[in-house]
Amino acid sequence: MHAPDARQQATGASTETGSNTLATRLRGAVRIARATSATIRRRSARAAAASRKGFGRTTRRVQAMPTSTSQSLAAGSVGLGAGLLIAGAPRLVAATGVAPAVVIAASILLRPDEWANASAGPGKVSERGRRSAA
Repeated sequence: MHAPDARQQATGASTETGSNTLATRLRGAVRIARATSATIRRRSARAAAASRKGFGRTTRRVQAMPTSTSQSLAAGSVGLGAGLLIAGAPRLVAATGVAPAVVIAASILLRPDEWANASAGPGKVSERGRRSAA
């Protein structure tokens, strides 16, 4: 047997062994995925429900605040995030500083009285009996 033939046979054998190892690992991964999929589905459903409930509670609390207070909190949060970004903090840390502003802004936009006042026009009385700002 010549040296190139022996080298070719050795390479072919190692390729087969490598593909068998890969196939075995893939089968194991599929088996684990099947076994844990139901648990992951249950836990993700619970996490989504808890997040939805927490967001609803937070929205109600922010909506109960005066508009000036919630706007001040949102502005402070944006300022914190901008300061962290300018100071060179990682983007994830800066985004964490801005996250409350996003939640507060969503709560402000979801306030029912804000839409009623906006649709009433300047100086007109809305359905809630409040005068909108001129």
